[in-house]
Amino acid sequence: MAARIESVFCGLGTMIGVSFLSYLLFKNKKVALISAFLYALSPFTFFFDRMALVDSMLSMFGVWTFILAYLSFTTERLDYAMLAGFTLGAAWLTKSPALFFALMLPTLWLFIKKPKSLVKVIPLTLVIVIIGYAMYNILRLGPNFELIASRNLDYVWSLSHVLNSPFDPLKPWLLQSWQWIVMMGRFP
Repeated sequence: MAARIESVFCGLGTMIGVSFLSYLLFKNKKVALISAFLYALSPFTFFFDRMALVDSMLSMFGVWTFILAYLSFTTERLDYAMLAGFTLGAAWLTKSPALFFALMLPTLWLFIKKPKSLVKVIPLTLVIVIIGYAMYNILRLGPNFELIASRNLDYVWSLSHVLNSPFDPLKPWLLQSWQWIVMMGRFP
């Protein structure tokens, strides 16, 4: 039961983050409320926040990493970069696919208003990644750290597999996810 409550609170944190991010990007309260409403109704949220999986926590930390990195880059402040590094590190401690959040940080450079600011933003990006990776390295102290890398290979498909059967894992899971949504939640 505790894991389910944790997952629901992480979903709530993600919804608040999506709303806040929408407000930051569009400066419109109506857009922020609509984005939070759409997030709450999405099947992704419905599935992961009710199943008590850590994916809802990963998405929460990902959204807040994006928000704090955006604030850091647009205001050129180190404190936001450090907070973004802590949320990135928490995401990395939650699940190792958080690496994609770190790899996508340079896309936020598009929000910089002056090209000269890139000189200040690149070190801020390095601060975010270094703090996040330092937190991830805490896992190396455990006796089974190598199992994390072997578990990640369960979700990686080779290029030849994707070219031979591009819808192999996707098609059956999409059909079963629809059945799950009908069984677990009230349909309307």
